[in-house]
Amino acid sequence: MTEPVTVATLALVRGSVEVLATVGEYGDSGDGDAFARWVLEQRRTTDISASRAVHVASKRILDLPGS
Repeated sequence: MTEPVTVATLALVRGSVEVLATVGEYGDSGDGDAFARWVLEQRRTTDISASRAVHVASKRILDLPGS
């Protein structure tokens, strides 16, 4: 019963400063698509960091009805 090693963990260990990664439950879903669009849109239109864009998009997901 240990945590799996993820691609994100390996990237950080290898020296990445930021890693944009998510978990399987977002894959191929409407919420997952919206999440990805929100993150990419913020990165394209503002100069916030990737981690901040993920944080903002995560809060938006949690604010959706039924979350």
